[in-house]
Amino acid sequence: MNNLKNLLINFAIRHYRLATAGVLMLTLAAGVFLPQVTIDTDPENMLAHSEPARIFHNQTKKRFDLCDTVVLGIVNEQHPDGVFNPATLRRIDELTAFAKTLRWPDADHPDRTVGVIEVDMIAPSLVDHISQGGSGTLRFDWLMAHPPRTRQEALALRNRALSNPLLLKHMVSGDGKAICLYLPLTDKLLSYRVYTELNKKIARMGGNESYHITGLPVAEGACKGSCMPATIGWKVSTKGMCGVTL
Repeated sequence: MNNLKNLLINFAIRHYRLATAGVLMLTLAAGVFLPQVTIDTDPENMLAHSEPARIFHNQTKKRFDLCDTVVLGIVNEQHPDGVFNPATLRRIDELTAFAKTLRWPDADHPDRTVGVIEVDMIAPSLVDHISQGGSGTLRFDWLMAHPPRTRQEALALRNRALSNPLLLKHMVSGDGKAICLYLPLTDKLLSYRVYTELNKKIARMGGNESYHITGLPVAEGACKGSCMPATIGWKVSTKGMCGVTL
């Protein structure tokens, strides 16, 4: 083995032009196959389509009508009331309305649209608040029928949200400094497009909030869109600057 190694080294030293040309030819020959290389960031494809775990996973998603979801987190650590102040809640309502519009014509079915599934979205203006209406009755209202105009209305909204165990630590953080919007998608391959449009909208908004866009489809789509290594999530500031959050 050492003799072969020494032979190759000596040949490369004595005939360096020929050795360099050979390396270049091998590199170019390998480069011919580059267009055939595909980047697959979908972790599901680590398992064969016939793998029982993958079959059960797909059956469960279909049975319970589950969708891949992009999560948009809004955090306000500057205001003493966290996100529960009129200005921040108004921006959250604006983002919710914008997210509803993130739908596009389906290339395969022109009569259909794809994108965010509005009916399954979770946001303060799209979830119910259940309270006791009277003796033996329940009352259903929108948690945030419209953005609060005063601090008192915003704090009342916070109290309603924190009193709901289905929303606490799911849509609303326990300290009231963060709210999450859940945006289910018709196809997870659209996540990077949704992520990009949300970035553009956030860049046009003012305020002292920070925005965090995450979810497995975003990481997968970002890798496919930019050929970057897999990431856990993305952080976007109100100035439109973005960076990776691990």
